[in-house]
Amino acid sequence: MAEQLNSNRVRFGTIFGQIRFLESSKEKLNLNSSELALLLGIHARTLQEWLKGSRTMAHSAVMALSLKTGIPIPRGIKIIKWNEHLKKIAVEGGKASYAKNGFGRNPDKRKKAWKKWWETKGKFENREILLPKEIFFPRKSIKLAEFVGIMMGDGGVSKYHISVTLNSETDKEYAIFVCALIKDLFHLEPKIYKRKDSLAMDIVVSRIKLTLFCKNIGLKVGNKLKQHLDIPKWVNANKRYQIACLRGLFDTDGSFFKHRYTVKGKRYCYDKIGFSSRSPKLIQSVHEILTTKLCINAKINYNGNEVKLENTAEVKRYLNLIGTHNPKNLKK
Repeated sequence: MAEQLNSNRVRFGTIFGQIRFLESSKEKLNLNSSELALLLGIHARTLQEWLKGSRTMAHSAVMALSLKTGIPIPRGIKIIKWNEHLKKIAVEGGKASYAKNGFGRNPDKRKKAWKKWWETKGKFENREILLPKEIFFPRKSIKLAEFVGIMMGDGGVSKYHISVTLNSETDKEYAIFVCALIKDLFHLEPKIYKRKDSLAMDIVVSRIKLTLFCKNIGLKVGNKLKQHLDIPKWVNANKRYQIACLRGLFDTDGSFFKHRYTVKGKRYCYDKIGFSSRSPKLIQSVHEILTTKLCINAKINYNGNEVKLENTAEVKRYLNLIGTHNPKNLKK
């Protein structure tokens, strides 16, 4: 028996009359408050207000309880028509709003009064809801370096949140790894949003202090390409960090594939890896780490926007030294 929005209300002779009626009904039916609310089809909070007498009961609920329990409806009750009840609560609500905010009904006046309050008082108050939420700040590590690589690849940092965009079909397993890495590093639970207009999904964490931390460790806020994206100095100063960062970069913006072709009727097949970026600095840094630090024979294409490993031996060396946390790469 769901409570109707336009149901008439019942005013008992006294507040205690309503409370006694409800308590007797609970006892007769052998139900607790949650069960009684479910039976009446109302929210548990509504029932609690009825039990405290701070809100009048719906007439339909009074009738239903009387029929189910056999408890007679007390004498002296008054049935309040819904329209009358609505007028009353509207007036009471208006008075309460005015007492609380001191504003009239005119929207322009409310806006002006709010702006005056905000400029003179509101923005200076230490309200918890307005304060940036705390996060865990990790030390520089292999995991943090890999996070940097992921963010430099398919990630983005804005003023209020960070995000990593992946393929919702081929990167499902890798998304689990990325979420676990963020949770491990910052003790935060990312949210995943599937885009309706494409096969992309966004892993998002909204924390101002996290975006500031990302900026402090060398990630770019806003358009990273216009800001000459490159591997941060602290990552480049440690070989293990370099390897982890490259793994994050290649797992997001890299391509693992088999190059097949036929010459004079003979078929050839080679494993290849490529990493592309529109940042010349980043391409040069990746190439330098691969060739000088890890002795992997990598080449930059003639356009200068891709680093390639063009034979199976170099691909195997890459997988042995750097590896991958993206299962789709191993499957390929």
